[in-house]
Amino acid sequence: MSPLNDVESTERCVESKSINIAKIEMIEEFSVSKACLKCKKHIIQYNSQYLLKCDFCNYMYMMRQENCKSYVIVKIVVKEFSEEIESNQLHLTVFHDNIGKLLNTEERYDENFVCSSLLQLENLQLTLNVKRNTVVNIEQL
Repeated sequence: MSPLNDVESTERCVESKSINIAKIEMIEEFSVSKACLKCKKHIIQYNSQYLLKCDFCNYMYMMRQENCKSYVIVKIVVKEFSEEIESNQLHLTVFHDNIGKLLNTEERYDENFVCSSLLQLENLQLTLNVKRNTVVNIEQL
C-alpha cells in the first residue's frame, strides 16, 4: 500500500466514529422535504406547484410536488460518555434511511409518531461522520 493510501484510509477512520448512548436526549428539529429525482438530495425550495429545481445538481423538472418522494430529517441531541470527558453533548442529523430502518417504517412522516418513537428508544449504537455531524448508521443494542 502506498503512503497516500495510508493517509486516505486514516482520514476515513478519523471521519467516522462509533459511540454507544443510553438514549436520545432531545429532538432539536424535525423536517420533511422533497428529494431530487436525479441526485436524491433534498430540495430546499419549491419554485412553483409543478416546477422543482434541485439546488445541488441544478436538475429542473416538471412534476406535481405530491408525486415526489418525501424524506424525513431529524436533528437530535445525544450525550456521549467517555473516559476523557464525563459527558459531551452532540448535535447530530439523522436522515430518512436510518430513521426508517430503526423504526421499521418507510412511509411515516408524522412528526409526533417519529419524534416520540425516537425518544422512547434506549441503548443505541451510532456510527457518526464527525466532520459533518451526521449519523451514518444507527442500531438498537
